[in-house]
Amino acid sequence: MMTCAADGCERTGAFRTRTRPTWCDEHLRALYKEGGLTLLDRFTKPAEYLLTRCNHCGFEGHYRFEYVLERRKHSEQVCRACYWTKWAKGARKHSGNRPVDLHHIQQMAEANGFTYLGPLTEPSLDEDPHGTRCNRCGRVEAQRPGDLGWGCTCSRNTKTASAGTKKTAGANLLKNSDSRYADWWDHDRNPPELWETAKLKSRKEAWWRCPADHSFQRRISDVTGSHSSPCPTCREAAAETRKRRADEAAEDPLSTRLTPEIASQWHPTKNEKFKLSTISPNSRRVVWWCGHEFQATPRERDKYERLRCPECRTILDSLAFHYPEIADECPPKTRFHHGMFDLIPASW
Repeated sequence: MMTCAADGCERTGAFRTRTRPTWCDEHLRALYKEGGLTLLDRFTKPAEYLLTRCNHCGFEGHYRFEYVLERRKHSEQVCRACYWTKWAKGARKHSGNRPVDLHHIQQMAEANGFTYLGPLTEPSLDEDPHGTRCNRCGRVEAQRPGDLGWGCTCSRNTKTASAGTKKTAGANLLKNSDSRYADWWDHDRNPPELWETAKLKSRKEAWWRCPADHSFQRRISDVTGSHSSPCPTCREAAAETRKRRADEAAEDPLSTRLTPEIASQWHPTKNEKFKLSTISPNSRRVVWWCGHEFQATPRERDKYERLRCPECRTILDSLAFHYPEIADECPPKTRFHHGMFDLIPASW
């Protein structure tokens, strides 16, 4: 372990690094203080979002230590509440001091996956920052109204999905995680000690059994990090299904190569320039979909989060789509009914 990079300090650094400097806990907190912040969380690692309090305005938000160092290097305010408030004053020199509709700001925040914490200025004028908390990862930050539409970075980068949360001991173990692949663990073929120590990102080989009862051996990290089925048998069957549908679409110009669920959401009136039968699943054309009307490319519909509806936050290939008779039995407008649209059959 390297020693603290502060001059004259012989204490051990608070985090491991190969080529970059590290600092002891005391000097880490001093660096935050130089950036105008007080660190409120226990320090974990430079890339982790940790809770801080601005020593000037008092706003509490999450920042990465890497970000704190970067802002200090450019002699820029780290606190985004202070930074955007100052920036907004300059931006309003030409547009005027117009107050904003806070109800509209709250609606925008909630529509993009945030809990609205309120304005950070009084009165709240055009371009002034607002406090938000991500409903998915818990990250608190100061944002301009124009930034809200992008959503939290954790929805685009799974590496930051735990931002703003405190990790407990053993949280990186498969057995303690909420990974659906924990249920795939083959306890009959794997030794008990492997189950007790298996980490989500472990490179060790293990035996698994998918919901279709296919047994296979694969590296733990390859299974837990998979966005599609890690079962080779199921994956091969899915590939054959996609090929068969592509062949059928080539023979029948009225058919489509999109999945039935995505094809069923094709907007009947707003895509006049395009034909459903000619649209490729990998098309980057922006087209219209329904029921809540929204625009997206066919390619992005079937990748990443695979949302059926970005407003409802429901997913494709849900239990409700594959087993509508079960969904009909759940009382409407209850968490059980909504949950049918949030689970895929393999996670049931």
